[in-house]
Order: sequence, then C-alpha cells, then structure tokens
Amino acid sequence: MLFGACLIGPLWLLAPLASPSASAPADSPRNRSGRANPESRPAVEDAAAKPRAGSAPPRHRAGRPDVESGEAMEGPASPRSRAGRADSEWREAMEDAAAGSRNGSAVDPRVAPQRGATAGSDRRADRSEPPRTRGGYRTVVSDHGATPAETQHNLDLDTPGFATAVVIDVADPTLRGDDLGERLDRQSGVVTRSMGGLGQYSSVSLRGSSPQQVPVFVDGVPVDGAIAGLVDLASLPLDPVQRIEVYRGYVPVAFGRGGVGGAINLVGRMHRGPTRLQAKAGYGSFRARHAMTSLSGSLGRGASGMVTVGYAGAKGDFPYFDNNGTPVFTGDDTTSRRSNNGYDRLSALLRLDGRRAGWRYSSQLFVLGQTRGVPGSATVQSTQTSDTTLRLRSVSSVRRRFGRPGGRVTWVGGGTFETRRYRDPLGEVGLAVDDERGHSFDGYLSPRIRLPLWRGAFVGVVADARGEEVIIDERVLMPGASHTGDAVRRRASIGAGLELEQFAWSRRIHVVPAVRLDALVNRFRVAPGDGELTDEAVDSDVVAASPRLGARLRITAAWSLRASGGRYLRPPTLMEMFGDRGYIVGNEGLEPERGTSADAGFVYDAAWAAIARVYAHVAGFALWNKDGIQWRQTGVVVRPENVAASRIRGIESSLRIAAWRERITLQAAYTWLDSADLSPEPARHGRPLPGRPRHDLWLTASLGHRFVRARWQWAPRVRYSVEHVAGTFLDPSGRFGLPPRTLHGVGVELRVAERLQAGVDVRNLADVRVAQIVPQAGPPTPYPVPVSDFLAYPLPGRSVWLSVGVTLGPASSRPTREG
Repeated sequence: MLFGACLIGPLWLLAPLASPSASAPADSPRNRSGRANPESRPAVEDAAAKPRAGSAPPRHRAGRPDVESGEAMEGPASPRSRAGRADSEWREAMEDAAAGSRNGSAVDPRVAPQRGATAGSDRRADRSEPPRTRGGYRTVVSDHGATPAETQHNLDLDTPGFATAVVIDVADPTLRGDDLGERLDRQSGVVTRSMGGLGQYSSVSLRGSSPQQVPVFVDGVPVDGAIAGLVDLASLPLDPVQRIEVYRGYVPVAFGRGGVGGAINLVGRMHRGPTRLQAKAGYGSFRARHAMTSLSGSLGRGASGMVTVGYAGAKGDFPYFDNNGTPVFTGDDTTSRRSNNGYDRLSALLRLDGRRAGWRYSSQLFVLGQTRGVPGSATVQSTQTSDTTLRLRSVSSVRRRFGRPGGRVTWVGGGTFETRRYRDPLGEVGLAVDDERGHSFDGYLSPRIRLPLWRGAFVGVVADARGEEVIIDERVLMPGASHTGDAVRRRASIGAGLELEQFAWSRRIHVVPAVRLDALVNRFRVAPGDGELTDEAVDSDVVAASPRLGARLRITAAWSLRASGGRYLRPPTLMEMFGDRGYIVGNEGLEPERGTSADAGFVYDAAWAAIARVYAHVAGFALWNKDGIQWRQTGVVVRPENVAASRIRGIESSLRIAAWRERITLQAAYTWLDSADLSPEPARHGRPLPGRPRHDLWLTASLGHRFVRARWQWAPRVRYSVEHVAGTFLDPSGRFGLPPRTLHGVGVELRVAERLQAGVDVRNLADVRVAQIVPQAGPPTPYPVPVSDFLAYPLPGRSVWLSVGVTLGPASSRPTREG
C-alpha cells in the first residue's frame, strides 16, 4: 500500500531532530525499543578519545543533553547538542583524538550512537547520551560505513526541504565512470537527456526545469563554467565521487541564487584509514572500455592523500532504426549504424585532506582531457565533426569551530581553466563550416560563518564572489563575412545570503527563512567587426533578491511534513548567449528569467524492527516562470529563447526498502509533470513545454546474500530494473515528437572477501530500438521512429558491460546498495 501511495499519490546548515525516539536503521547498534540489535556489527573502543580535564557533565532532560539550552559537555569525546556543538564537530573531535594513535594515520572513527542514531554520517543528530565509563564518557567506533538509508536519513535532518542522497560505491562492478547521468535519472523529479552513447553530451532537469536552471557543485564550488554555461554530465566522472546530493525545492543559500528546480552537489571521496590501492577495469558493447586506479594513504600529522587516474572510451557504433527522414513512408526504412559517435577521456585527481592548528582543510586538483565525435542527427550523420576539451579545476576549503558551541567559520574556493576546440570542417552538424577555439577562466571564493543566537536558533551568513571570462577565436569565416567571430566576454558577480534556523516545540518544528542578494556585472559588448554577424550583446548590470522559506514539522519519529517556497532570478549563461557547439547555437538577445516556486509533501523514514528500513516521500510542486529560457529546436540545431510565461506543476514520489540486512532492496521513483506554455502566440499557448515528459518511472530491485566458504566471504547479487519515459516534443507547437520508451535491464555481481569484484550488466535487455508515435497533424496514423532522446538522436539497443576490480589493503566498508 505504501508502494502504491508513493508511486501514485499526491548543506550547509545542520538541522536534524534531536530526539531519542527517532527511528533507527535496522542494523544500528540499538533498535527503537532500546534493546541491542542482534544484527549490529561489533564496536570497539577508541582508547585515544578521553574526556578533557576539568570538563563538566551536561544538564540532562530525560537522560539526554539539553538540546535547546546550548549546554553541552567539554572534551573531544563528548557529544554536543544541535543547539550547542554540532554533531559533525563531535565527529571531528573523534577524528582529532584518533589521529594521535600510534600509527599516526588519519582515520575516520564511526561513532555508534545509542537508541536510534545512525552510524557513519558526516552530519549526525544528537539523539542520546553516549555510554558511560568509570572515567566519564567513552567513544564507540563502528567498523562499517553508512548505508544509503542512513545517508539519506542524515541529509533529511540537515534540510527542511526535499533532498536525495545517492551513495556511490566505487567497488560496485556494474558502475561505469560515466554513469552520472543514469544514477541521477533513477531519482524522483530528475530527468536526464543525452545524445545517445557513452560519453556523449547529457544534461539534467529537476522538476521540469531546463538544464541551465540546475546549478551543479563539486564540494560546494560551482562547476557550470563560463564556456559551458550548462553542465555536461558526461564530463564529470564518478570515480572520485563519494555521494551525490540532489536538493529540490528549498536550496540552501550557500548554493547561490538557486535554480528553479533545485541544485546538485557532488561530494568527493576522501581517504579514511590505512593505505589502500584500488583498481578496476571494464569492457562492453560498442567497444566501451573503462579503467581506474586509486591509491590513498596517510601522510602523517593528521593528513591524508589520494591519487585517482581513470580512462574511459567507446566507439559507440551501435545499430539503430533509420527511417531516412520520411517517417510516414516506410518503404525506405532500414537499419543503420551510428558513426562518429566515439570518445576518449583521461582524468586524474590529486586530493589532500587534513587538520592543522585547529583548522580542517581539503584541497583537490582535477584534470580532464577528452575528445569525442559529434555524430549528427539520425538521418544525416557526420563523419569528421569533433569536440576536444582540456579542463583543470581546483577546489579547496578550510573550516574551524568558532566562538560559542555550534559556531564555525568556513572558506570555500576554486578555479577552473578550460580550453575547447570545436571542428566541423564540412558543415555537417551546424549551420556552416566551423573551426572554433574557446578558452575560459573561472574563479570562485566564498567565506561562510554560522553562529548560535538565542535558544534553538542559529544564523548563517554566506558571501561569494565569482569572475568569468571567455575568449572565442573563430578560425573559419563564411565567404563575404564582415565579422571575425572573435570575442572576449566577461562577467563578475558578488552575492550574500542570510539564513536563520529556528527550532521550537522540542525541535518538532524547524523553520528556515533565508534571502540572497546578488549583483552581476556583464561586459559582453565587442568592438565593431568582432563577434557574430548579428551580435546583439550589450553591457549590463543586474541586481536581484531571492527570498526563500523552508519548514518542517515532525509529527512522529517516522513521519514529517515539509514545505518550501521562494522567488528566483537567473541571468542567461554565456553559453546560452554566445555558445556554438554545432548542435547548439547561442542567442545574444536573451533576457534574465524570473519565477516563483513552491512545494509541499511528506517524508516517511523508519526501521521496521530488524526486518527492513523503509524510506518514502511524496511531494507536490509548482513553478511559475516569466521570460523563462528554454531550448527550441530549429532545423538541425537548438537555440535558446525567452518564453513570456509558463507554468509547471507535478507530483514526485520515491520509495526505498532495504530488507533483511540488505539481502533484498527495492527502489522506485515516479514523477508526473504538467507543463504549459502561457505565451500569447496561438500556436503555442497551452501547449506542453518541449522536453518535459508527463510520466517518468524508474524501478529497480536486487537480491543478494553473504556466506562464508573456504574461510572467504562470498556476496553474490542479482538486479533487475525497468525505466518508462512518456513521449514528449521537440518544439513549442508540438509537431515534432519524441516517442515513449520502456527499457529493461539486468545485472549480476559477485564480491569475494571484499577484495575482488566482478559483474555483468545488460541494459535495454529487450533490444528496443523502434517506437510508434502518433502525429499531431494530418492523419492520426502511427508511424515507426527510432527510440531517441535529445535532438532526436537515437539511443543504443541492447548493450553488455563486464568489469572486474580488486582492492588491496584493509577491507573496505561494507558495500552499499543504491539501485
């Protein structure tokens, strides 16, 4: 019944519900009744953590620390309440103490809270009093990491809105380095679109928003660079990612002005524990290949480092149904093979984490080199069009506890240099012959501070500054052209945000009003003779406020109601205004888009004794846009344009069940969308917005078991998934449609002693390559079309992926299951 209700029915601030009655995961040290869980893993004492001399015990209310008065214990081994020292800082203190152990390694002790707490998270609610010893309090360390259910639980405690945590298990043998788009596509409210084939361009939409309305961050630093404007998911490898956080509706002010649909934050993996070496390789259909190796270890003095190198590539020459551009006439239908659809990508990551003089720091340098063909449409394929990218990105952060308990100060910064070359020597994809070189520079810096105010209240202040520059060098001019195509475009932006977090009624109520003020300085005008032939770029200044409000009401330990609303302003990106990738061309005359968003719904999160952990949510949402920017297909390319007014509303739902210690897992996500173009033009008014499918369903189930044979632990698992996406349109008038698709997949994996991994993954099991579509004009006779996506580029049929991996060093944390 719960499953049906979910599918059909209607980070900066730490804000969990500090209550001993909060529901516990099935494998936590204690279940909800307070009895020891017989299935919990053994815990060991951290002898390095001892109470600070002269520390005083906290005042207690019903046997736990006073969660709203700010009273808390002193010493690295004691918990702080949410109104006192944050639980993440308790964890930091545990790490500080453990770092002084004999081997000097930078370990990450997992605190095992009592009576309903979750283990292994970065942000943990203070739900109970830790166990006592003769000398005061002691630290209990668990020997495993967080499951997806535990990670989701902790993320929900951190936000009054709706957020999803996607845990990435790097040892998963079915995981490919360019699977970011697919991992996101499995979540409710998320729709990804791609050009077909591994490594090809793909974008993400949240709650019917356009891809440009979804800001993407890496450890809190924006990655929607000036030269791209929108994030290509295929250029963000999953190898260095620990988890993905998807915020929908309410977006913390630390993530900028906030897109209409939400925001996505990729949290990087950091080294924990002794030295470890991981290696992984895979090969699949259409010459797909992937190899990755990672070495991580302690550097002493509380520091650790990690180096990851990965390669991915494919030829992408899959067969597809080709109607030769005559969909109604079937006499020339045939099967063609995709050409110029391959790619090669090499990436490397160097990461350093540690602590020094009370500061915790993290720094990483990411390098990516990629070249790929641009295949063209299904009926007119290209042979020589290519896109080559070199990117260097740095992300750094430092933070420290500051002032009274619960306070902290953080600095986050990053920089990106990117150079790209797009070549279309025969004019096969774009509007003409093209040879364009682009260079971009992007710098970002953000100081952030969080301070406790009165009882149960905290204030967070965020400031950020960003500078972007794009240099375009056009090497090919059209005959008789009077403009060079060369241009230099610059943008500077500064912003500040204020976020107040208020708890009431024993923390059952959580209200977070927030506001951001942003100013942008655009210097886009070029000298006469430069830029495009019809260059409409002008210099401009924009100032805008973005208020928002999020609220949560905890009804019981398992049920909570949530709601949020806000206004936003988003200026067009440089890619939307001046981009040229052959299949995408810019529009210099775009205006900023404005809008309002609102949502409301519930979250259910509970452990059913020791049987299962269940998580579900249902939310209704609505978005109203003014001058919204959407991509419209014009011939063989797409071009952004302003829509005078539009409305999007819908319902999203999700369900996740992990039963019998994850022997059985089930994950489902369903989104219903109703979009309407409210422009005054009769041909468009009331029509659905392009690229917004009305129905989107993803369901995946897996079955596995662990057993010991010959003193080795064996863990086989089988998985089945099904995806259904309703048909949609490419143009505002609804004349050119994309067909619906229903795809199935299966997978088998085996892990041996947490050292060896092997797997086989089959996607599009039924080899679906043809779909039927009913024309909107003319005789209503269905005709066959290829199963396709973005720009009607065909998608692959059945594909098989085989991979093996090995881990050398101490056993990794228990494998997590993310459907």
